[in-house]
Amino acid sequence: MIKRNVVIGFLGTQLDGGMGPGRWEKWRPTVSLVQHEDTLIHRLELLYPTRYEALAKLLAQDMASVSPETEVRLVRMDLEDPWDFGEVYAALYDWARRYRFEPEQENYWTHITTGTHVAQICMFLMVESRFIPGVLLQSSPPKRQRDGGAGSYALIDLDLSRYDVLAQRFEQAQDGLSWEDLARRDIPL
Repeated sequence: MIKRNVVIGFLGTQLDGGMGPGRWEKWRPTVSLVQHEDTLIHRLELLYPTRYEALAKLLAQDMASVSPETEVRLVRMDLEDPWDFGEVYAALYDWARRYRFEPEQENYWTHITTGTHVAQICMFLMVESRFIPGVLLQSSPPKRQRDGGAGSYALIDLDLSRYDVLAQRFEQAQDGLSWEDLARRDIPL
């Protein structure tokens, strides 16, 4: 069985912005996610504040025109202060507790390119703590921004057991070995 790819992310009020036809000439991180022909995003959970509802709806329309296979769910998340760590984390935590995750059938990619820095950190923490199962998704603009190209993206798995070499290196460093000693023992830096 092939799992469905589900992206969870904040509307980028600046990077995703633009209401006129010129919006197609610039890279928009959320739209770019559905512009990769080799990757199908089955569903996108787009968190947005009510005051940017018109932009969220336009973004959903733009994504539908690029990738009609992608379901875009607009999720209102009003924050009094999007730079307040406690408020943002609590809102994400409450949302995640209510959300019906199905990791057996779906891959969850948490987009950390958009939102305030606080929102990005909170998204990281939600994935790292497994309140949101899955991996982080980092998108990047194309080298030359023209015609709203898709750019690139990377999936970042926070399962630290995959980094046993790093754990071994830090363990030995805590035992008093210097970085030079580790290098002499052929432990990758």
